[in-house]
Formats: sequence, C-alpha cells, structure tokens
Amino acid sequence: MIPLKEFNKSGFPVIRFREDYFEVKAMDYWEFRSFKYSEVVKIDYYHYRDRWWFGMGVWSFFMSTYDARTFKIVKENGVSWKYNAHREYKQEFADVVKEFINRCGLERTR
Repeated sequence: MIPLKEFNKSGFPVIRFREDYFEVKAMDYWEFRSFKYSEVVKIDYYHYRDRWWFGMGVWSFFMSTYDARTFKIVKENGVSWKYNAHREYKQEFADVVKEFINRCGLERTR
C-alpha cells in the first residue's frame, strides 16, 4: 500500500501517513510501528528544557544544548512511545505533528 504522505528527513523518525493509520520508524531502528488514528489520545513534540521542572537543576543549562527533542505518542490503553528527533526545533516537523493532531481528532495543547 502506497502511503498518502511520507516524512523522511535526516535527524527525525520516518513517518508514513496512511488512510486509517500511520507508521513511525525510529532513527535507530529498522522496523516501522503502526498506530491507528482512533487509538491515539495524545501527541507531543517537545524538548526537556520546555518543561517547568527543567530549570531547577544547576547543570540544566549545559545539558540542554545537546539533548534531542522528543516526539511522543500516547495510545488509549496508556502505552506511550517516544522517538528522538533533531535537537533543534524544525518547523517542517512541527507541521507534521499538527497534521497528526488533526488526523487523530485531538486538540492542540501548545
């Protein structure tokens, strides 16, 4: 089956949009994982320095420069999947995340 749309850029997980589901392949893994749009309850694209508790540590400033951003998918059964993404914010990937949110029928949290 040919994907409706595919996102495949260096430093990001490979994402394939299908009619009723999507597939994600981590940068360091060889196999795609499938998710039905109806099963997803939350999608997030963040960096740890965006969290309120991050600034509490003395070393947080130095460590934040090298940490990767995270793309997180949470299913209705409570299982979450985290994928590393490029450490710099990329609008192109953020647009893909917005498309996920729309296809899953979720509301934008940020």
